[in-house]
Amino acid sequence: MLENHEKGYNMVKKVCTIMHSLVDDWKPSPCTSRPGKPWRVVIPARISHTGKQTSKYFATKGEAEGFIAEQIRNLKRFGTVNGKSIDIDAYKWNTVDEILSEIGVTPLEAATHYVALVKRAGSVAKLGTLVEMGRGVAPPDADMSPSLRELASTASTAKAHNSRVTVISRKTRLGRLERLCPDLVARPCAAITPAMIRDALDTCHAGHPTSWNNLKRELSTLFNFAIKRGWIIKNPVDPIDKLPVQEAEIVALTPDQLIALFQACTPPQEIDKAAPVYQRRVAAQDTTDLRLYVALGAFAGIRPWELTRLTWEDISLEDGVVSVRAKHSKTGGARHVTIQPVLKAWIQACRPHNAGLEDPVINPADLKTRLFALRTRAGYSPENPWPHDCLRHSFASYSMKAGHDLNQLSNDMGHVGTALLKTRYLNMRGLTKESAARYWSITPEYLATHGKKSGHTA
Repeated sequence: MLENHEKGYNMVKKVCTIMHSLVDDWKPSPCTSRPGKPWRVVIPARISHTGKQTSKYFATKGEAEGFIAEQIRNLKRFGTVNGKSIDIDAYKWNTVDEILSEIGVTPLEAATHYVALVKRAGSVAKLGTLVEMGRGVAPPDADMSPSLRELASTASTAKAHNSRVTVISRKTRLGRLERLCPDLVARPCAAITPAMIRDALDTCHAGHPTSWNNLKRELSTLFNFAIKRGWIIKNPVDPIDKLPVQEAEIVALTPDQLIALFQACTPPQEIDKAAPVYQRRVAAQDTTDLRLYVALGAFAGIRPWELTRLTWEDISLEDGVVSVRAKHSKTGGARHVTIQPVLKAWIQACRPHNAGLEDPVINPADLKTRLFALRTRAGYSPENPWPHDCLRHSFASYSMKAGHDLNQLSNDMGHVGTALLKTRYLNMRGLTKESAARYWSITPEYLATHGKKSGHTA
């Protein structure tokens, strides 16, 4: 580009025009076509990898603006929009020109100087280490510290005893960091600065404060591990503040909605051969045995992941508890959940007569599809979405309304104390003592005598 001035001029002019247009005009707009997602972001045809205008929809204006900010940043850094490459190499040149213009250096001068420094240092990684040592950030042997990738691998091996949920969450978060920030994970951990961490968090989770904070916590744990091993002298995550997160209101099912969910546990339905493939697959699902999935979630507050790991050995009607083993719990600690009378009725009604102690309580075969079929039959859809973790939330909310012992409830939920219950579940809107009494009376017998008459739907 530097040797062909006319081509270079036209390319930069084109990029500047697009970039200014994005910065000035690319904003979310209100939309009524998607219930629950009233904010629309249009990806213009001029930067879409398909060459056609596309749209994405969001629940809040903040999420939409965060998506736009992330796309503009990725456009500048990687030449991608919505995770797809676009054919405009000039973005990279434009970014380089903008950066270097602040100090009056041309790209050719900067490249020549940088190559000379890298050759003197021995590698790009060592050059970065030397720079950080000059700032007093890295210890004297910083270039000998493991890379962030190696640190993560070593820490994962040392923490293999953590619960399966924790291990998978850690792997997922660090895997995203590896994909989106390969340069960072290749750097020696002692040469990583707070600014680098902050940029990586923004790259991975701009506009999503909860995920941003979760990755920050994961990285902080990693660097604390490195401090214990003597590889770094201070944690670069410490100066970074958490992002504020607005807690979503807890959603609890009404007794009618819970009844509808139980009624949706049915054999395969009649299949319309003219229906789309996914509808035929949903209709073909047998959801009868999911009654215990619903009952254990609604009347014991057991997390979905924990439910899939229960065996019949973990359920003791004699002792009146459901045991969640440490290796299957989210927090890594075992707990014993009290079996309420309504749950006991469901267990007695649904337990197979030939069930062995090691047999799973919830059949894992094609479980994700069967749960989707269950919720679809109960009336949930993209327009009426299934509330996340609502069975567990319903258990806690109706327990509070029914006056169950707060300390026992906290233990059943797997919480360290009662603070979370008091702040998130105490003032549930729309819940009454009468609705709580009805909720705790939904046994198989109640359903047989009352459910069909009322014809409840979601």
